[in-house]
Formats: sequence, structure tokens, C-alpha cells
Amino acid sequence: MDRFWHLDDDLCSRGPSTRSLSARVERHFLRNTDWPVEELFEQLGAFDAGDARFARFAEALVAGDVLLDETVQRRLTTTMNEHLRPTGLELRQTGTLGGYPRFTLVPLQRARGRAPKNPTFATPAKPDIRVDGLG
Repeated sequence: MDRFWHLDDDLCSRGPSTRSLSARVERHFLRNTDWPVEELFEQLGAFDAGDARFARFAEALVAGDVLLDETVQRRLTTTMNEHLRPTGLELRQTGTLGGYPRFTLVPLQRARGRAPKNPTFATPAKPDIRVDGLG
């Protein structure tokens, strides 16, 4: 997490701090589990992060070098997608890396991979379409 967020915010401490964000994340999110994911993201500043930074963070959470179990990777991705889809985003497998699935955060419109259809022929009044010069 320290690749994306400033975790050592207790500048007055000369050694390992129990008040730093890193220590609070370990205490409340990892050990005691009394912080829900929303509180973790709030404390990290993830809600205020830029789109690219948040995307890299979300992708890193489910990366094969972080989660060394493909089943856990897929389960976490599914759980995250339940919360991401209402915002128009989705973690989608885009390849493999080191034998593990590689997930990328993509907009749902692009993730479907379909081009928009021309609605001309779905209208009640049919357009007058002429092709000249075939005679």
C-alpha cells in the first residue's frame, strides 16, 4: 500500500509509531477488522485520489504478486466488481502475468467490446435511402 499512499504520517515519532496510518491500518483493518473497506479507503484518501492512481491501486490489490492464490484473486475481484459496477467500472481479466490472471480496471462500456448500433432502421418512419450510379 505504501506504493500508492503516504502511510507514515506520524512525523514526531523517532521509531516505529503506533499512531501512524500504517499502524492504524494494521490494527483496525488487518488485526481487529473493525474498519470496513470504506473506512480504510477514507483513511488512505482513496476517494480523493485521481482516476489513474485509484485504478493502479485497485489493480494492485488483485495482482498475482500480492495474492498468490488464483481462487482468492478471482473471489476478491468478484467482490470488488460488485462495488465498482454501479460506478461504471469493472476489473476485467486482460491477460496473465507470471502464471496468474492480470486484471485491469476498465469502463463498462468499453469492457463489453461492442460497437454502438446505428438506430436508423429501428425508427417507425423508414428513411429514404437511394444508391445512385449502379445502373
